[in-house]
Formats: sequence, C-alpha cells, structure tokens
Amino acid sequence: FNKIGPMLLGTFPFVMIFLVTSINMLRERNQGTLDRMLVSPIGRADIMVGYAAAFAVVAALQCAITMTFARLLLDMSVQGSTVAAFAIVLLIALYGNALGLTLSAFARSEFQAVQFMPLFLLPQIFLSGLLVPAEQMPRAMEVLARVNPLTYVFRLLSSVMNQGAGFWDAENSTDIAVA
Repeated sequence: FNKIGPMLLGTFPFVMIFLVTSINMLRERNQGTLDRMLVSPIGRADIMVGYAAAFAVVAALQCAITMTFARLLLDMSVQGSTVAAFAIVLLIALYGNALGLTLSAFARSEFQAVQFMPLFLLPQIFLSGLLVPAEQMPRAMEVLARVNPLTYVFRLLSSVMNQGAGFWDAENSTDIAVA
C-alpha cells in the first residue's frame, strides 16, 4: 500500500475533478448560460478563466478531503512535507480540471463527456506506473510513459510521501530509464 497509496491518492482527485468539470461545463453550455454570458461585454477567455478558478476551488476542497481521509482514516504516513504532498495532489487535480475544460468542448452530451474517461484518462493512469513500473513496460509503452505527465507527478508524490523528499527534489522521481 505504501507503493501505490500515494499514486491512488493523486488518482481520485484527478478523475473526480475531470468528471465534475467536464459535466458541469457541458451542462452550462447546453442550458445556454455561456451563450447568454457572451452577449455581455465579458470575453470568452474571461469566462473560461472564471470557470477554471471556480473549479480550482472545488479541486482544492476535494484534495483536502482526500488527504484528510488518507491521513486520518487510512493512516497513510507522509515522510516529507504534508504541504508539499497536498500541493502535488492539487497539481494533479488541476491537470484534471484543465483536461475537463478542454474535452468538454468536444462533447455533445453528458454521456459523451464520461466516455472521454477511457479515451484520455485511463491510458494516462495505466502508463503512469500505478500498475506496472515504466521500466518494466514494453519499449513503445515506456516511451509513452516518458511523455505522460502523471508518471512524473506520481513518482514525485511517492518520493515525498515515502522517502521524505521535498517538492523540488524531482531527481528521484524523473529517472525513467529508457535503454
């Protein structure tokens, strides 16, 4: 559990915030709220930044709940800084937020938004080293794991929580050997 626990700690907010963001943005677009706001002098970029900021607050709340649950109820230890671990989990959740905002533009229904999960989220999670370390993957998948952002943040989160590394000590978390 100490090996995969930190990665699971980052996976839950990532997936949940993606779902919340993509489905809520799709609802806003389908209900016409975004169209009505575009009639006002506010620009499209301002609206998207406002929504991203609102969902970032939700992401921070989700991360706080997840971290509290992991620390108090699951008795997950943090060898490094709890603040650094929270910041990394929040970074993962904000990545899910950005993916949700981006991919919601391509969905026409809530069902389509949920269908983006196996297309975009699950491959990243599988390539992140959660199930199989990147070094043990076939060559093509290992190369894909090198460009996967979750590979690096999951390793960084694991090194902060299990080895006491700091937030900026990414040297142990980024050494994916590609021969």
